[in-house]
Amino acid sequence: MRFLIGLITTVFSAQLFAAPPSLQQLAAQLQLDKVVPLGVFAELDDIIADAEAKPRAPLVIGAHRQVSFDTTDGDWQDLNNGNRLWQLAIHSTDAKTVSALFDVFELAEGAKLWAYSADKSDVLGPFTQDDINAAGQFWTPAVAGDTLILELEEPATAQSSLHIAKIDHGIKDWRNDNVQHKAVGDSGSCNVNVACASSAHTTKINATAWLTIPGLLTTSLCSGTLLNNTSQDGTPYFLTANHCLSTSLQAMSARTHWEFQASSCGGSDGSSNQIVDVQSMVATWGTSDFTLLLLEQLPPASYSPYWAGWDRTGTNLNSGVGIHHPSGDLKKISTTTTPMQIVNGSGAIGDATNADGQYVRVSPWSTGTTEGGSSGSGLWNSDNKVVGQLSAGNASCSTSGGQDLYGWIGQSWEGGGSAGSRLKDWLAPNNNAVTKLDGCDHRNQNCSGGSSSTPPTPNVGTGGGGGGGGGGSAGALLLGGLLLVWRRLIANRRYRAV
Repeated sequence: MRFLIGLITTVFSAQLFAAPPSLQQLAAQLQLDKVVPLGVFAELDDIIADAEAKPRAPLVIGAHRQVSFDTTDGDWQDLNNGNRLWQLAIHSTDAKTVSALFDVFELAEGAKLWAYSADKSDVLGPFTQDDINAAGQFWTPAVAGDTLILELEEPATAQSSLHIAKIDHGIKDWRNDNVQHKAVGDSGSCNVNVACASSAHTTKINATAWLTIPGLLTTSLCSGTLLNNTSQDGTPYFLTANHCLSTSLQAMSARTHWEFQASSCGGSDGSSNQIVDVQSMVATWGTSDFTLLLLEQLPPASYSPYWAGWDRTGTNLNSGVGIHHPSGDLKKISTTTTPMQIVNGSGAIGDATNADGQYVRVSPWSTGTTEGGSSGSGLWNSDNKVVGQLSAGNASCSTSGGQDLYGWIGQSWEGGGSAGSRLKDWLAPNNNAVTKLDGCDHRNQNCSGGSSSTPPTPNVGTGGGGGGGGGGSAGALLLGGLLLVWRRLIANRRYRAV
């Protein structure tokens, strides 16, 4: 039996707050007088410690609480437009953010769901049946604070079926820079806001987003890059690390978050609610630590997306730039003017890199660094093209001469020998001989050309692998024939218009 905290009379008023759209249809104010308390999350520290103990673990930003709620919980109201409204408020003590997993998400025709925070700083939705993932589930985006309010509006004659199986108790605060578990301002002091960068780096900045990944017990955060392909069709392929995300189930609930960055060089503002869901994972390979995702839709023009170019030749490595979200912080830029090298993983005991992997090594950074949360982020060469994604390293603000290792696109191109474990089938579907490709703004440009078929001539040396700058390990995923067929079908889907 659930215990309810009674008589918490939070009045939803359009005059006081930015009210959810459905509340604007009411003739009078609504009152929600019951909140479901989950109490203190006693297992929180143990769950996080176990997740972070794994080699190259991605940045953990939340832990899951097992619950069981449906539409018999909460309150129902009749609306004066002939519809009815269901509300459920869930409180997780000391949470910085809260989100919910619906393992049953069957919305009736015309039904809409919203998720919002108690102070109305977040009002997310409406969500419909179209938002269900391939596993038949739906994770709400996280809202700020310790209370998640869910609201379902449906026709009076309809009956949706909903069940909540998990609540994610977030441990990072993306709004305040003066609290203990902050994200804004949480990275090392040597990190540089992208707003401080020259306009020459604008396309790199616009190609980068951060990724939230709900797992079995926790939610983690990594960075990644939107990539162009030789078809020049704007297909939203998103590159990140295999140790961040390596299964189709993880991909089904993952989300990309865009333009979480300060508007000024010394600023601390930025919204994390510009979201595009991941549709599927099309390829992954543990050896070079890459995962290629397909987004559900093109990022909206208002997000200023850019499809980055790439280079697998192993040349133009005399300088480099990394764009990323260290510790889940606002988007940062790191630069190196020291020539980069392609090196082999050492294979030493305790080394985070794979013995067979080839990596682009950065050592040292001239400005900035990387941290947990930077994993999966792109590395650009001096020709403004992506050459790898962050895999591991020991670079930090306090480590002079530290190094970072990026899984090399040149090795990921052929990967494990199948379409589900290599890049070439997706980034060069009409010409696998292409070795480098320019980036493009598919929202505002007529993109064509910009490719080269010069054979790759990497200068592969040897070098030791770094420690934990990039973050988690995961073995290569064995992809069956049926799954590969499914992925090809998914990749050819039309995207929802934005």
